[in-house]
Parts: sequence; structure tokens; C-alpha cells
Amino acid sequence: MDRREFGKTALALSLAAGLSSVPFACGKRAKPPKQKVVLLGFDGMDPDLLGKLVQRGQAPNLAKLMQRNTALRLGTSTPPQSPVAWADVISGADPGVHGIFDFIHRHPETYTPYLSTSETFEGEHNLSLGKYTVPLKAGGVRLLRRGAAFWDSLENAGVPCTVFRIPSNFPPSEGKAHTVSGMGTPDMLGGYGSFTYFTTDYAMNARDMTGGEVLFVNPASGRVDAALPGPANAFDKSTPRTQAPFTIFFDKTNPVARLDIQGQSVLLKVGEWTGWLPVTFENVPHLVSASGMVRVLLKELRPHFRLYISPVNIDPRNPAMPISTPADYAAQLASAMGGPFSTLGMPEDTKALDHGILSDDEYRHISDQYHQELTRILFYNLDRFEGGFLFHYFGDTDLGSHMFWSALDPAHPMHAQREKKSTHAIYDYYRNLDRVTGKVMKYLGPDDTLMIISDHGFAPFYRAFNLNTWLKNYGFLGVTHDDPEAEFFQNADWNVSRAYALGFNGLYVNQQGREGNGIVPAGPEKEKLLKNIQGMLLDFKDPETGNNPVSHVYRSAEVYSPRHRDIAPDLIIGYNAGYRASDATALGRMPEELTAVNERKWSGDHCVDPAHVPGIVLCNKTIRAKTPRLRDIAATMLARFDVPPPKSNKGRNIL
Repeated sequence: MDRREFGKTALALSLAAGLSSVPFACGKRAKPPKQKVVLLGFDGMDPDLLGKLVQRGQAPNLAKLMQRNTALRLGTSTPPQSPVAWADVISGADPGVHGIFDFIHRHPETYTPYLSTSETFEGEHNLSLGKYTVPLKAGGVRLLRRGAAFWDSLENAGVPCTVFRIPSNFPPSEGKAHTVSGMGTPDMLGGYGSFTYFTTDYAMNARDMTGGEVLFVNPASGRVDAALPGPANAFDKSTPRTQAPFTIFFDKTNPVARLDIQGQSVLLKVGEWTGWLPVTFENVPHLVSASGMVRVLLKELRPHFRLYISPVNIDPRNPAMPISTPADYAAQLASAMGGPFSTLGMPEDTKALDHGILSDDEYRHISDQYHQELTRILFYNLDRFEGGFLFHYFGDTDLGSHMFWSALDPAHPMHAQREKKSTHAIYDYYRNLDRVTGKVMKYLGPDDTLMIISDHGFAPFYRAFNLNTWLKNYGFLGVTHDDPEAEFFQNADWNVSRAYALGFNGLYVNQQGREGNGIVPAGPEKEKLLKNIQGMLLDFKDPETGNNPVSHVYRSAEVYSPRHRDIAPDLIIGYNAGYRASDATALGRMPEELTAVNERKWSGDHCVDPAHVPGIVLCNKTIRAKTPRLRDIAATMLARFDVPPPKSNKGRNIL
């Protein structure tokens, strides 16, 4: 989803909302059953790390659940990526049924990537008004996850459901449940989160920075005049970027400043975060605009000016895109909480930490703020929970493990460069969720059910594997010219290429009749090619370490149901612990080296062989299944209320 697509869709929806004043009425909900079922999602909680914390006596509440059932390992998805894994949970089936195979899918006719979970579509019947183009039929965004969510079956059986921030559900699937979308919800620029950083430090190297924008400013007369970039103005025929102008006034002697933006005046103290500040991006003056919100951190005034602005979140009080069901539920929740809450699918700004824009302390502070937001909403819902089903998601242990693994792991090549005070950061996230667990237990009676799941565990990320470079070097992927910076296969020679990799675990055959310039016929020749690649990858050793980057290669036909297997990768690469596909691989690049040391703060990962990163399942009821899997959770939740699963469900009741 690029800025132009998101801008046109968001603003078309805003226009449609402005021209229509029909109120949304919430229908009466069925009388709730007396039983309460609470499912907590602790993304990325690892069974081994949890076990160590329990042994130290530092997770007493999770330990209580383990006393009833030892910390059961929960079989994760193939591949163990969060969008895939949570889609397994939602549908009770594998990717062949729900159609989510990776963070990134590809258009086979053009080899171009797109986000796997949602897509935008433009408005129709455009009306030309001077320099503006106004769609008479609004565009929108559609969910690409196939099949019904298990909570739809519960609601249809009269069980009220609240589902807060489950991933792979943007835009939220239509239904009777009260839902707010989670991972996959974009920022106002249409991505997973893009910060803005204003500075006078012209010596700063921002040329290769991804996930954010660095803008250089020149203070004059004790002030800085600048503008926060917004989405493209798709109503203007030249599609310029919208802006939210602001001014910073410097205090002459003290480390404080004043931010004036769109009628708001906010005192900024060096080192302190603001709360959520609303911002508006105008497109057609006085007619079409889109609402967002940001948090601001004044990092420094002197000798250099440094101002960080978070990714522009969709404002739940006036969302530019659909983020909840009913449509006004997010606004109602923000009103009840006394203010807005983060809506970005992954609100913690990992890119800013990776690039050194945020320090470890600054990142941990703002991630704690997001944790407190989530906690307040959970207990607000629990205070009003009379019965039925409640799901609530926390991403702390996932993003915390991504960003602080090298601080915890002495074997990581970047361990010596991490701050010692960050050594136990991951365990702090675990302890936070243990405290949440203890409080939730107090809301439930002996007949109620509490289940906690994580979608996958974690592994170290020591070295990156450039799979497309490997395919090129071994003659499977041809190029017109060597260009290690070319993305999206811009230098690929499809007339001689037999295979290519895209996304974090997928490998595709350049198949005749499927890909736009496919040359490999389906049938025996394709089968021979797959076996050849499979064997060579398993035998390949990293020339720098002598280790095998790949531990298993899965065949799509062997691990996925057939319904949507036509869009799946042909091979799913299961990396060994310590390795992961490079970002270059995910975006169709071919760097010079086959493998490289991972020097990023993003130092733990789970896009590996699923055998290495099982999730967890804990419950206050006896778990009878010996090898539970993610796809079993839906059937288990339905069975709690004696609701039969749909035919597409491939799971079983583990209780």
C-alpha cells in the first residue's frame, strides 16, 4: 500500500463520510452467557525464556497456570510469521484455507510484491473540478484473509464477543463482534510505521535510512518553521504530499520549547514525550481532510536541534480508514478511555531504534506507554464483561525480543555494543505480562476459562542469508546486469530465470503460464527443479562460518490445503536458528555477499524453521491434547460454548 493509494482511499472515505450523515446504530446484543472465556495473545512469548523466568520465581502468575499444565509448546504456523500464525488462529486452518502465506505476496504476472493481508482500491466515476479530482464512489480497503473468523460463529450462536487488536484483521472483518484491528493496520502514510526526524545536524547520514524520513531545518530568530509530511493528496491531479505546518519557539536559556501546530500550543521539555496530538491533513480546503495523531519527543535544543515525531497514527476518534466493528466502536472506546489510543499495527518504532534515532531508554519508555494503553483498555473491557468471549492482544514480548535479543545473548555478534542496562529488557516485558495475568485471574470464577497463547517463540538472528544472491550464483536466477541495489527484480532476466525468492520464507518457480515471463513447465521439469533446489539448499554451508543456514525446506503441496495453494510459494525455507532471510531477499534484491553479519538492533527473529520456534499455550483448565497447534485454538474456543466449528476448520478441541 503506497502513500498515493492510501491517500486516495482514506480521503475518499473521509469525503463519503462528510457527505453522508446517516448515524450508525448498534443493534441489541444477545443476553450474554454466564460463562466467561478470556483468550490473551502474548505475541512472541517463548517457552524456553518463560521457563527460565519461572525457575527464578519472577513470573508467579504464569507459573500458577503451568502448575495445572506444564508450559505446553504450541505448534506454530508454516512459516512462523505473525500474519500467518494469527490467521491460523482466526480461521482454525492453515494458509491453504485462509490465504496468508507471508508478510509479502507477489503478483505473478509482474513479480511485484504487495502486503499479504489487505489491499486498497480506488474510487470510481471521478469528477474533475479545476485542479481536483473527486471520486463520486468512494474507494476503500479490503481484507485479503479468506474465510470466516471463529468469533463470527460465536456471535451467530448468541455469544457476545470483543476482539481487541488481533493481527491479520485489517480492515476488520464484518460481523456482530466488537473489534479493533491490530497488526496490519497502517499509518497515515500507508506503511507499517514511518517516523519523521527534524534536525540541524547536516553531518548526519540519512541517505540509506528506511522506515522514516530525516528533514534538515535552519533555525532563525529563535524559531523553526517546518511541516509534518502527510499522505499524498490524491484529490489533486498532481498528487502532492499533504502537510501539517508547525513552528517551534526556542527558550533562550532553558531546555524547553513551544510547539505551535494547527491551533495547539504544547510545551516541550527536552527528553519528555507528549501525549497524542491530533493533526489534520487538508486536501480540498474546507471539504476533504484526514485526521491523524502523533507523539512528539524533543531530543535536543543545543548544540543541535533534534525533534522526533512518531508515525502518524489513524485517529480512533475520527478514523480515516475502517479500524473497528461496529464502525464507531473505536471512537466510543477512545471517549470512554478519556483520550485516543495507538492504532498502528506495530506502534513501537523499531526502525527509529535500529537507526539510532531513538535510544534504548527512549524506545523502552514509549513502549511502556503503549503497554499501559493496552492494559487500561483490557481492564476497562473486563470491568464490563458479563459473559461471552474476550480476546486481547499484547505485542510487548514480540517486539521487545526482536530489539533486545543481542543485549541478552552473549553469543550475538553485536552483544558487546549494547548497553548493559538493556540486558534484561526482554525479561521486563515478560514480567509486565505476568502482572497482567495475575490481575485478569481475579476477574474470573472457577467455571470461567483463561487461556494464554503465543503465536511463535524466538531464535537469535546472527547472520542474514541473501537467498536471491544464492539463486543467482548457482544459476537459477539470471540477471541483465549486476546491481546489488536494484530492488523488486529490476535487473532480473526472466528469459533465463528458473526461480526467485520474495518475502521472508518463500521461494517461487518461474512457472510457465503462471508467472508473466515463466519458462519452467509445470509437471516433471518443475518437480525436478524443486528437488534440486531443495537438496542444494540443505547441503549449502555458510562460507564464513561453515554452518548450514537452512535446516528444512517445506513443499507447499505437502503442508498446505489445496484451496488457495495457487498463490503460495512453491518452497517454504526453514532457516536454522541464528539465520534469517535478509531484508534484501524479502524485497527482491541480490547483494554481492551470500551471507552477512546482522549488525542491526533487530537481533532476534522467528522467520525460521517452525520446529525451532514453537509458541506457548497456558490454561486454567486441563489441556488434554499432547501436541496442540495454533489452528486448534478456534475449535477450542467454540467448544467452550458448545458451538460446532465450520467445515473449513481443521483444528480440534485441545481441552
